[in-house]
Amino acid sequence: MGPTKAERIGDEKFTSILDADAHLDSDEEATIMRERQRVAEKEEAAAKEANSTKIEKVISAEDVEEAPAYKKRFQKILFVVTDVAASYGKALNPHLGIAMLMSFLEKEGIESEVIDLQLGYTPDDVVVKAKEINADAVGITMFSFDFANTYEKIKYMRSKLPGMPFVLGGAHISTVKGEALEKTGAEFGITRDGEIPLSQLCLGYPLDEIKSLIYRKNIGMPQEEIVINSTRKLNWKLDELPYPAFDKFELPRYIHSIDKRIPFESSRGCPYSCTYCDVKISMGQAFRPRSPEHIIEELKHWHKKGYRYFEFVDDVFTMNLDRAKKVCNMIIDSGMEFRWNCANGIRADRVDEELLILMRKAGCEFVAYGLETGNPEMLKVIKKAITLEKATETFKLTKKVGMKFAVNFIIGHQEETFERAMDSIRYAKSIPADYVNFSNMIPYPGTEIFRWLEEKEKTGRARFLMPKEEFLKNSTTKLGLPVFETREFRYHERVKALKMGRALAKKSHLKYRLGPVIGTLAYQASRNNTLYNALRRGVTGNKFGKRAYNLFRKQYDVGKDVK
Repeated sequence: MGPTKAERIGDEKFTSILDADAHLDSDEEATIMRERQRVAEKEEAAAKEANSTKIEKVISAEDVEEAPAYKKRFQKILFVVTDVAASYGKALNPHLGIAMLMSFLEKEGIESEVIDLQLGYTPDDVVVKAKEINADAVGITMFSFDFANTYEKIKYMRSKLPGMPFVLGGAHISTVKGEALEKTGAEFGITRDGEIPLSQLCLGYPLDEIKSLIYRKNIGMPQEEIVINSTRKLNWKLDELPYPAFDKFELPRYIHSIDKRIPFESSRGCPYSCTYCDVKISMGQAFRPRSPEHIIEELKHWHKKGYRYFEFVDDVFTMNLDRAKKVCNMIIDSGMEFRWNCANGIRADRVDEELLILMRKAGCEFVAYGLETGNPEMLKVIKKAITLEKATETFKLTKKVGMKFAVNFIIGHQEETFERAMDSIRYAKSIPADYVNFSNMIPYPGTEIFRWLEEKEKTGRARFLMPKEEFLKNSTTKLGLPVFETREFRYHERVKALKMGRALAKKSHLKYRLGPVIGTLAYQASRNNTLYNALRRGVTGNKFGKRAYNLFRKQYDVGKDVK
């Protein structure tokens, strides 16, 4: 039995998914990006054809027909969400990645519980909890931001739980791999999608057979070493994953519970090559979509439980326009009424008027576009694969449709100058966005800009202004000062550009949140950035502020006014 028509991947499908037209730069990077997605999707189609006559479990999604029976290594895991927050308040939502892991493990007969340090718990509470529930292992998700502090907390918890295996995961582990085990003493690490390798680890698979696993070999012996297994191929069977186990979290304690809001994932990964982004490291460089039918079934599941707001956390929800349109039409046809957004960001070249109208009708109230620069040459430098003309066209179209939207910019790209940064600020003033964001460039380890800086530092063209342990601890994209400089864009120029960009962002934010009159007055009264950021955290970072804001601001409709 061969693949169905829907499973066949032909050139016409690649054209629809990665339609270059006039908005993609005709350079080598755009060609590479298109070819990468082409290869990834052909591999997916070939895998479907090869397995079309087999009945297999998700746990055996790679090169095995049936999960072999081993003695379980771990029966119960305590997951820990670390207390990392930037400019916003903590504990907005339950952690989607951990919720996905817990539901997958439960399907495989592995018990789990979670403790979220963002809710005020401490490492000592983790120690107590692990003992109370008789956990076999502790699983910790890690971010590159403030990783040094997280390392110290892991070492402390390990000292209080002697003999307890620690399993590290998250984007940071995909980036630094064995270094995390070296610095913390942890026994295991998992890269990329964690569901299959973590379940295999718990089910007792031989360590050297678990792809995407990092582990200590010969522990306690002179020949102890850290082994990094080969990386597992990307899991394209996202429809086979169970729904996230949000019920294992203390849901009423999260700020967004006021809005009956939870995060939602309809795809994973991104095929593009932006120099500042680390998504390709942790999620792979391909767009892996769930089917519209599976998306709607999960939305119905949560809607029946009373949830009325979904934050789509996809990196490129609208990558495939036909899929996005089908999702919207199915939401409309379902009769469900809820609000949702794409605040994580979508591409300005992956929407059209029909899609934007459908999104509004389906309840989408807001989208954010990641443009990152307003200079046409810099768009090529950062490999954004879009033109300023296409972006401008999309912003005007979004305004015409009536969709609220923001546009994101970054100050401090490689090869940027002060004048090029000023182009971004001038461009931001010219577009009809409801508000704009200006971020401080943070070169995360593993990204192209991080490697570029390391190379240029050797020649004297660029230099880090502090060790990475320090700038990832004390600086964020929304706050903080530049962490590096180049010959063409010095520190004092970067500071000046950041101040100008942040002032524009602040003013647009306040006018958007409070209205043009009150917002302008609030901006005049908030020239002190420290005070402003404290007030911002006060409004967005706790339930009292959230309730007050909801009462003050008129809520969006669900798109019923759209013709």
